[in-house]
Amino acid sequence: MLEGFYVDDLVSGGNTSEDVLDLYNKARSQMESGGFRLHKWKTNDPTLRQNICESEKDVPQQVIRGLEEDETYAKSKLVPQSGTKGEKVLGLAWNLQNDTIRFNFEQNAC
Repeated sequence: MLEGFYVDDLVSGGNTSEDVLDLYNKARSQMESGGFRLHKWKTNDPTLRQNICESEKDVPQQVIRGLEEDETYAKSKLVPQSGTKGEKVLGLAWNLQNDTIRFNFEQNAC
């Protein structure tokens, strides 16, 4: 789990739904022990996604005020794919149904 963190994002997976559910529970427990709440969990497994969604309903939600997500240099240079829908993973669109990440770079007019 430690090697899967990039700043405050954990990107990982498993061979089975049970492996990933175990990872989710361990990550949630570890984050809670440090005073953090694990949120924005993404998976391409619809059954696992539903199970996690149901377990999250039991957690009291706190309103956290903060800055809106600002546009980064990478976001300003990446051209969004027309017609693609997806969740964001490390700033890139991930199509959960197809399990694909696609992006284009804008060409410089130099």
